[in-house]
Amino acid sequence: MDHLYVDQFGVLTLVETKLIQNPESRRDVIGQIIEYAANARDAWGSVLLRNSASEFWHKKGQDLEDVLQDKFPELDLMEFWRTIESNLRQGRIRLLITADAIRPEVRRTIEYLNNEMQNVEVLGLELRMYGEDEENLIFVPRIIGQSQLIVDRKTSTSSVINWVPELLREAYQKLPSVEGSRLIKALDWALETGGFLRSKSQTPSFGLKYRNGNRFLSFYVDGTVYLMITAERYDGNKDVRDQILRELQSLKLYSEDINPEEVTSGRTSTRLIWELTEKEFDTFLGVLGKYVT
Repeated sequence: MDHLYVDQFGVLTLVETKLIQNPESRRDVIGQIIEYAANARDAWGSVLLRNSASEFWHKKGQDLEDVLQDKFPELDLMEFWRTIESNLRQGRIRLLITADAIRPEVRRTIEYLNNEMQNVEVLGLELRMYGEDEENLIFVPRIIGQSQLIVDRKTSTSSVINWVPELLREAYQKLPSVEGSRLIKALDWALETGGFLRSKSQTPSFGLKYRNGNRFLSFYVDGTVYLMITAERYDGNKDVRDQILRELQSLKLYSEDINPEEVTSGRTSTRLIWELTEKEFDTFLGVLGKYVT
């Protein structure tokens, strides 16, 4: 594959680029792009995409989570990766054939596939080039296979919401009383302490800010919390990271056998916040309160 992208909805875009100069290559490009679609889940699912991205940035001396958080500070990283996995399971991906010129037979195939495939979006990107001087070349892009009807059909289930406190409270009030009240209590506490961080995701969630402004923990509507375990989140202070983890392990939110040095990002709690007693939950918030901004 030539390029792999992911958009704000957690949908992967798989790109095949060609200089279409003969009938054989025109036929091959369709077969290649369909093969990518058929194998997308096995090739990129089950955290394989995340691991590949982590390795890429590690070779550049940077941490993937830090790069994402720096560029998109309101992005809920755990929810983002969950959404990517969910889209892959449902076969929701985008295929893009890019060429200097897309011939009529290839265009007709793209339009047919895009119309007939339920979750997969198939597009052509024609990049015609004009000019002879390398310093004065003009590229004119044209998208093939896209219509507003198809766009509406294939993106209607992928909307991302900016979860401000008012929307979170409204969503939590629709939950069963025990679950909803526990999440509302966590939300109110986060707002009072100044540690609240908005999330952009498909499902209700919000994060907490560490002293340096980094997101270090997220609350999810299913009752789990996600703790960032990489030391970079805590200005490289492994002692602080280890202390938070130990205190949360004492509440049985996380397994005792976690080795922080082997965790590339973070961990989802093994216990739900509404499984904690009221006293345990107050202790939990007390632990977090020592580290929020």
